[in-house]
Amino acid sequence: MGALEATKLERTSGGSAWSSSRVGVVLRRLGREPLVQFLVAGAILAGGATAYRSVASPQRIVLDQVRADAIIRAFERDFNRPPTRVEAETLIDRYVRQEILYRQGMAMGLAQDDEIVRRRVVQKAEFILEDQRPPAEPTAQQLEAYFKAHQVDYQLPARVSFSHIFFSPDIGGDADARSRAERADAGDPFPDAMTFEQVSPDQVARLFGRSPFVDAVFGAPVGQWSPPVRSGYGWHRVRVLWRQPELTPPFSQVQPTVRLDYLRWARQRLNEAALDRVAKGFVVQRSYRIGQR
Repeated sequence: MGALEATKLERTSGGSAWSSSRVGVVLRRLGREPLVQFLVAGAILAGGATAYRSVASPQRIVLDQVRADAIIRAFERDFNRPPTRVEAETLIDRYVRQEILYRQGMAMGLAQDDEIVRRRVVQKAEFILEDQRPPAEPTAQQLEAYFKAHQVDYQLPARVSFSHIFFSPDIGGDADARSRAERADAGDPFPDAMTFEQVSPDQVARLFGRSPFVDAVFGAPVGQWSPPVRSGYGWHRVRVLWRQPELTPPFSQVQPTVRLDYLRWARQRLNEAALDRVAKGFVVQRSYRIGQR
């Protein structure tokens, strides 16, 4: 190799090394520039947002194995058998169609101010919120205390057995029916029984209407015929055969019922506390006036 060619090669090699080193220095300096850093960060975020939209887009419906299995299990619960392949494909296609309509409806704002949709969302939220922590099994002392505080809920109603004679106002009018009842005549046919066994006040009221008849049945002396008394049917003479006053059963007799009532009460309190915790994250601004009606 000649001296001139060697000199050219040396200059060329030196120039390449110098150029690479200078480019590196320039890049490092640019990397420290805030504007360059901002542009690079923006490019990264833009790329990430594009990737996210491609995955989480409302127009992208993902049907994975978990979703397909859930659709098939729902069919099995309803029909007690697994679906055929054709049925499974039909079910999945129906789900896709419904999901498309649902997302399109949401995008159109069809759920806005819809009371049925609102009620359904409230129900699902309550279902998720409630019973997150079931109440603890109550002790015997807790059950007895609950029973004492709610004894009125466990009182057994008064009971009575009685016979009666009926005098119909449809025969001769109301005044004639009362007059015949005062004379203690034979009476008229009654559309129901003539003797009733161990009935409560509510049962008597359902049978004869809420009338003086109910008071007479539970107030008349046992074993005696009462004076004429009016019911929803007409006039009667009543003879009380047996009567038991209202009473409260002992705790031991109703303990299973008390336990269920206590657990229901405790669960309601826990659910209300859970809702109160969620409500603390909201601000309710009231700007209305309720007029007198």
